Amino acid sequence: MPTPTEPMRCLSIRQPFAWAVCVGDKTVENRSRGTNYRGPIAIHAATSQKQVKYLAKERGLRVVPGLFPYGAIIGVAELVGVAEMNAGLESNPHAVGPMCWQLANARMLPSALPSKGKLNLYSLTEDESDQVRKQLPGLEPHDLTPLNRLWAAALANEYEKWVNRAVVYDKLERPDDWVRCLDRAIAIDGSDIGLFHDRALGRFHSGMNLELAITDCNRFINARPRDAEAYMLRSEIHRKIGNVARAEADEVRAEQLEPGIRERWAEPDDADDEIDDEDDE
Repeated sequence: MPTPTEPMRCLSIRQPFAWAVCVGDKTVENRSRGTNYRGPIAIHAATSQKQVKYLAKERGLRVVPGLFPYGAIIGVAELVGVAEMNAGLESNPHAVGPMCWQLANARMLPSALPSKGKLNLYSLTEDESDQVRKQLPGLEPHDLTPLNRLWAAALANEYEKWVNRAVVYDKLERPDDWVRCLDRAIAIDGSDIGLFHDRALGRFHSGMNLELAITDCNRFINARPRDAEAYMLRSEIHRKIGNVARAEADEVRAEQLEPGIRERWAEPDDADDEIDDEDDE
Protein backbone atom coordinates (compact mmCIF):
# COMPACT_ATOMS: atom_id res chain seq x y z
CA MET A 1 0.00 0.00 0.00
CA PRO A 2 1.57 3.32 -1.01
CA THR A 3 1.93 6.17 1.45
CA PRO A 4 0.35 9.58 0.59
CA THR A 5 3.78 10.83 -0.49
CA GLU A 6 4.65 7.98 -2.85
CA PRO A 7 3.84 8.17 -6.57
CA MET A 8 0.43 6.73 -7.39
CA ARG A 9 0.15 3.60 -9.46
CA CYS A 10 -1.73 3.97 -12.73
CA LEU A 11 -3.39 1.72 -15.30
CA SER A 12 -3.98 2.84 -18.88
CA ILE A 13 -7.23 1.55 -20.41
CA ARG A 14 -8.82 2.19 -23.78
CA GLN A 15 -12.04 4.15 -24.04
CA PRO A 16 -14.90 3.65 -23.42
CA PHE A 17 -13.72 1.04 -20.89
CA ALA A 18 -11.70 3.59 -18.89
CA TRP A 19 -14.85 5.71 -18.57
CA ALA A 20 -16.90 2.65 -17.55
CA VAL A 21 -14.40 1.89 -14.78
CA CYS A 22 -14.42 5.44 -13.45
CA VAL A 23 -18.23 5.69 -13.30
CA GLY A 24 -18.29 2.44 -11.31
CA ASP A 25 -20.07 0.36 -13.94
CA LYS A 26 -17.10 -1.81 -14.93
CA THR A 27 -15.62 -3.45 -11.83
CA VAL A 28 -13.35 -5.94 -13.60
CA GLU A 29 -10.44 -5.03 -15.86
CA ASN A 30 -9.23 -7.89 -18.05
CA ARG A 31 -5.49 -8.39 -18.38
CA SER A 32 -3.11 -11.06 -19.57
CA ARG A 33 -1.05 -10.89 -16.37
CA GLY A 34 -1.68 -10.54 -12.67
CA THR A 35 -0.10 -8.29 -10.07
CA ASN A 36 0.59 -8.54 -6.35
CA TYR A 37 -0.24 -4.87 -5.85
CA ARG A 38 -3.41 -3.96 -3.99
CA GLY A 39 -4.53 -0.42 -3.29
CA PRO A 40 -5.43 2.85 -5.00
CA ILE A 41 -4.74 3.30 -8.70
CA ALA A 42 -5.26 6.15 -11.11
CA ILE A 43 -7.13 5.38 -14.33
CA HIS A 44 -5.59 6.67 -17.55
CA ALA A 45 -7.66 6.84 -20.74
CA ALA A 46 -5.56 5.80 -23.73
CA THR A 47 -5.60 7.75 -27.01
CA SER A 48 -7.30 5.09 -29.16
CA GLN A 49 -10.83 5.99 -30.32
CA LYS A 50 -11.32 2.78 -32.27
CA GLN A 51 -13.71 1.03 -29.89
CA VAL A 52 -15.78 4.15 -29.25
CA LYS A 53 -16.29 4.67 -32.98
CA TYR A 54 -17.11 1.00 -33.50
CA LEU A 55 -19.76 0.92 -30.76
CA ALA A 56 -21.23 4.25 -31.84
CA LYS A 57 -21.69 2.90 -35.36
CA GLU A 58 -22.83 -0.62 -34.50
CA ARG A 59 -25.20 0.30 -31.65
CA GLY A 60 -26.34 3.70 -32.89
CA LEU A 61 -24.99 5.51 -29.82
CA ARG A 62 -24.24 9.24 -29.63
CA VAL A 63 -20.76 10.43 -28.72
CA VAL A 64 -21.29 13.62 -26.74
CA PRO A 65 -18.26 15.95 -26.80
CA GLY A 66 -16.22 15.51 -23.65
CA LEU A 67 -17.87 12.25 -22.60
CA PHE A 68 -14.74 10.22 -23.33
CA PRO A 69 -11.48 12.08 -22.68
CA TYR A 70 -8.39 10.62 -24.33
CA GLY A 71 -4.73 10.70 -23.37
CA ALA A 72 -5.49 11.75 -19.81
CA ILE A 73 -5.86 10.56 -16.23
CA ILE A 74 -9.60 10.62 -15.69
CA GLY A 75 -10.31 8.84 -12.42
CA VAL A 76 -9.27 6.62 -9.53
CA ALA A 77 -10.24 3.22 -8.15
CA GLU A 78 -9.12 0.61 -5.63
CA LEU A 79 -7.53 -2.59 -6.91
CA VAL A 80 -8.92 -5.09 -4.41
CA GLY A 81 -8.15 -8.45 -5.98
CA VAL A 82 -6.76 -10.36 -8.96
CA ALA A 83 -7.90 -13.83 -10.05
CA GLU A 84 -7.74 -16.05 -13.10
CA MET A 85 -11.04 -16.19 -14.96
CA ASN A 86 -13.34 -18.73 -13.35
CA ALA A 87 -17.02 -19.64 -13.14
CA GLY A 88 -17.42 -17.63 -9.94
CA LEU A 89 -16.60 -14.43 -11.80
CA GLU A 90 -19.02 -15.03 -14.66
CA SER A 91 -21.87 -13.23 -12.91
CA ASN A 92 -19.90 -10.04 -13.51
CA PRO A 93 -20.87 -8.84 -17.02
CA HIS A 94 -17.38 -7.47 -17.66
CA ALA A 95 -15.27 -10.42 -16.48
CA VAL A 96 -13.52 -12.11 -19.41
CA GLY A 97 -9.94 -12.70 -18.26
CA PRO A 98 -7.57 -14.39 -18.51
CA MET A 99 -6.67 -12.40 -15.37
CA CYS A 100 -9.47 -10.40 -13.79
CA TRP A 101 -8.37 -7.29 -11.89
CA GLN A 102 -11.20 -6.53 -9.47
CA LEU A 103 -11.91 -2.86 -8.79
CA ALA A 104 -13.93 -0.95 -6.22
CA ASN A 105 -14.62 2.61 -5.01
CA ALA A 106 -14.20 4.09 -8.48
CA ARG A 107 -14.62 7.84 -8.97
CA MET A 108 -14.29 10.22 -11.90
CA LEU A 109 -11.95 13.19 -11.46
CA PRO A 110 -13.57 16.63 -11.88
CA SER A 111 -10.71 17.65 -14.19
CA ALA A 112 -8.93 15.19 -16.50
CA LEU A 113 -5.14 15.48 -16.41
CA PRO A 114 -3.41 15.20 -19.81
CA SER A 115 -0.79 12.48 -19.53
CA LYS A 116 1.03 9.92 -21.65
CA GLY A 117 0.12 6.39 -20.62
CA LYS A 118 2.38 3.37 -20.32
CA LEU A 119 1.95 -0.39 -20.52
CA ASN A 120 1.04 -2.49 -17.49
CA LEU A 121 0.72 -1.01 -14.00
CA TYR A 122 3.09 1.95 -13.78
CA SER A 123 3.91 4.86 -11.45
CA LEU A 124 2.85 8.42 -12.11
CA THR A 125 5.31 11.26 -11.69
CA GLU A 126 5.30 13.09 -8.37
CA ASP A 127 3.59 16.07 -9.99
CA GLU A 128 0.87 13.91 -11.58
CA SER A 129 0.33 12.09 -8.27
CA ASP A 130 -0.05 15.40 -6.44
CA GLN A 131 -2.53 16.71 -9.01
CA VAL A 132 -4.66 13.58 -8.72
CA ARG A 133 -4.60 13.60 -4.92
CA LYS A 134 -5.65 17.25 -4.77
CA GLN A 135 -8.91 16.29 -6.49
CA LEU A 136 -9.76 13.38 -4.19
CA PRO A 137 -11.18 15.05 -1.03
CA GLY A 138 -14.97 14.91 -1.12
CA LEU A 139 -15.00 13.07 -4.45
CA GLU A 140 -18.23 11.08 -4.84
CA PRO A 141 -19.23 8.25 -7.22
CA HIS A 142 -20.46 9.39 -10.62
CA ASP A 143 -24.18 9.52 -11.41
CA LEU A 144 -25.14 7.99 -14.76
CA THR A 145 -27.29 9.97 -17.18
CA PRO A 146 -29.70 8.16 -19.53
CA LEU A 147 -27.08 8.38 -22.32
CA ASN A 148 -24.43 7.05 -19.95
CA ARG A 149 -26.66 4.06 -19.23
CA LEU A 150 -27.00 3.29 -22.93
CA TRP A 151 -23.21 3.21 -23.26
CA ALA A 152 -22.88 1.08 -20.13
CA ALA A 153 -25.39 -1.42 -21.50
CA ALA A 154 -23.52 -1.59 -24.81
CA LEU A 155 -20.35 -2.59 -22.97
CA ALA A 156 -22.07 -5.48 -21.18
CA ASN A 157 -23.28 -7.40 -24.25
CA GLU A 158 -24.13 -10.87 -22.93
CA TYR A 159 -23.52 -12.78 -26.16
CA GLU A 160 -20.11 -11.21 -26.76
CA LYS A 161 -19.02 -11.92 -23.19
CA TRP A 162 -19.72 -15.64 -23.47
CA VAL A 163 -17.91 -15.86 -26.82
CA ASN A 164 -14.91 -13.97 -25.44
CA ARG A 165 -14.83 -16.13 -22.32
CA ALA A 166 -14.79 -19.23 -24.50
CA VAL A 167 -11.74 -17.87 -26.33
CA VAL A 168 -9.98 -17.22 -23.03
CA TYR A 169 -10.81 -20.65 -21.59
CA ASP A 170 -9.42 -22.16 -24.79
CA LYS A 171 -6.13 -20.32 -24.23
CA LEU A 172 -6.14 -21.40 -20.58
CA GLU A 173 -6.58 -25.02 -21.77
CA ARG A 174 -9.85 -25.51 -19.90
CA PRO A 175 -12.02 -27.19 -22.55
CA ASP A 176 -14.98 -27.97 -20.28
CA ASP A 177 -15.37 -24.26 -19.46
CA TRP A 178 -14.76 -23.45 -23.13
CA VAL A 179 -17.66 -25.67 -24.19
CA ARG A 180 -19.92 -24.41 -21.40
CA CYS A 181 -19.44 -20.79 -22.50
CA LEU A 182 -20.14 -21.67 -26.13
CA ASP A 183 -23.32 -23.42 -24.98
CA ARG A 184 -24.43 -20.13 -23.44
CA ALA A 185 -23.44 -18.08 -26.50
CA ILE A 186 -25.24 -20.40 -28.92
CA ALA A 187 -28.34 -20.38 -26.71
CA ILE A 188 -28.42 -16.58 -27.01
CA ASP A 189 -27.69 -16.48 -30.75
CA GLY A 190 -26.83 -19.55 -32.79
CA SER A 191 -26.56 -17.73 -36.11
CA ASP A 192 -22.74 -17.83 -36.18
CA ILE A 193 -22.06 -21.25 -37.62
CA GLY A 194 -18.40 -20.97 -36.63
CA LEU A 195 -19.35 -21.42 -32.97
CA PHE A 196 -20.47 -24.99 -33.72
CA HIS A 197 -17.03 -25.80 -35.13
CA ASP A 198 -15.41 -24.27 -32.05
CA ARG A 199 -17.68 -26.20 -29.69
CA ALA A 200 -16.89 -29.44 -31.52
CA LEU A 201 -13.19 -28.69 -31.06
CA GLY A 202 -13.69 -27.97 -27.37
CA ARG A 203 -15.60 -31.23 -26.90
CA PHE A 204 -12.85 -33.09 -28.73
CA HIS A 205 -10.21 -31.68 -26.39
CA SER A 206 -12.29 -32.39 -23.28
CA GLY A 207 -12.98 -35.96 -24.41
CA MET A 208 -16.60 -35.59 -23.29
CA ASN A 209 -19.78 -35.82 -25.38
CA LEU A 210 -17.92 -36.83 -28.53
CA GLU A 211 -21.14 -37.82 -30.27
CA LEU A 212 -22.37 -34.26 -29.74
CA ALA A 213 -19.06 -33.06 -31.15
CA ILE A 214 -19.84 -35.04 -34.32
CA THR A 215 -23.27 -33.39 -34.42
CA ASP A 216 -21.65 -29.95 -34.21
CA CYS A 217 -19.21 -30.87 -36.98
CA ASN A 218 -22.05 -32.10 -39.16
CA ARG A 219 -23.92 -28.84 -38.72
CA PHE A 220 -20.84 -26.82 -39.60
CA ILE A 221 -19.95 -28.95 -42.63
CA ASN A 222 -23.52 -28.81 -43.93
CA ALA A 223 -23.17 -25.03 -43.96
CA ARG A 224 -19.58 -24.99 -45.25
CA PRO A 225 -19.04 -28.21 -47.21
CA ARG A 226 -15.66 -27.13 -48.60
CA ASP A 227 -13.96 -26.45 -45.27
CA ALA A 228 -11.09 -28.94 -45.15
CA GLU A 229 -10.25 -28.17 -41.51
CA ALA A 230 -13.72 -29.24 -40.43
CA TYR A 231 -13.36 -32.60 -42.15
CA MET A 232 -10.02 -33.13 -40.41
CA LEU A 233 -11.57 -32.28 -37.06
CA ARG A 234 -14.46 -34.67 -37.63
CA SER A 235 -11.95 -37.30 -38.70
CA GLU A 236 -10.06 -36.94 -35.41
CA ILE A 237 -13.29 -37.21 -33.43
CA HIS A 238 -14.39 -40.30 -35.35
CA ARG A 239 -11.01 -41.88 -34.73
CA LYS A 240 -11.25 -41.14 -31.00
CA ILE A 241 -14.67 -42.81 -30.90
CA GLY A 242 -13.38 -45.80 -32.88
CA ASN A 243 -15.10 -45.07 -36.21
CA VAL A 244 -11.97 -45.75 -38.26
CA ALA A 245 -13.68 -46.03 -41.65
CA ARG A 246 -15.47 -42.70 -41.21
CA ALA A 247 -12.27 -41.10 -39.97
CA GLU A 248 -10.38 -42.20 -43.07
CA ALA A 249 -13.18 -41.06 -45.37
CA ASP A 250 -13.11 -37.57 -43.82
CA GLU A 251 -9.31 -37.43 -44.17
CA VAL A 252 -9.58 -38.30 -47.85
CA ARG A 253 -12.19 -35.58 -48.39
CA ALA A 254 -10.08 -33.02 -46.51
CA GLU A 255 -7.04 -33.88 -48.64
CA GLN A 256 -9.10 -33.47 -51.81
CA LEU A 257 -10.17 -30.01 -50.71
CA GLU A 258 -6.75 -28.95 -49.42
CA PRO A 259 -3.81 -31.11 -50.53
CA GLY A 260 -1.21 -31.55 -47.80
CA ILE A 261 -3.58 -30.91 -44.91
CA ARG A 262 -3.00 -34.35 -43.38
CA GLU A 263 0.72 -33.69 -43.07
CA ARG A 264 0.11 -30.29 -41.51
CA TRP A 265 -2.28 -31.76 -38.96
CA ALA A 266 0.33 -34.37 -38.06
CA GLU A 267 2.89 -31.67 -37.20
CA PRO A 268 3.06 -30.43 -33.59
CA ASP A 269 1.79 -26.91 -33.05
CA ASP A 270 4.33 -24.92 -31.04
CA ALA A 271 2.69 -21.54 -31.57
CA ASP A 272 1.79 -19.72 -28.37
CA ASP A 273 -0.88 -17.12 -29.01
CA GLU A 274 -0.38 -14.06 -26.86
CA ILE A 275 -3.37 -12.44 -25.23
CA ASP A 276 -3.19 -8.66 -25.62
CA ASP A 277 -2.23 -6.83 -22.43
CA GLU A 278 -4.90 -4.25 -23.12
CA ASP A 279 -8.52 -4.76 -22.21
CA ASP A 280 -9.67 -7.51 -24.60
CA GLU A 281 -13.11 -6.13 -25.16
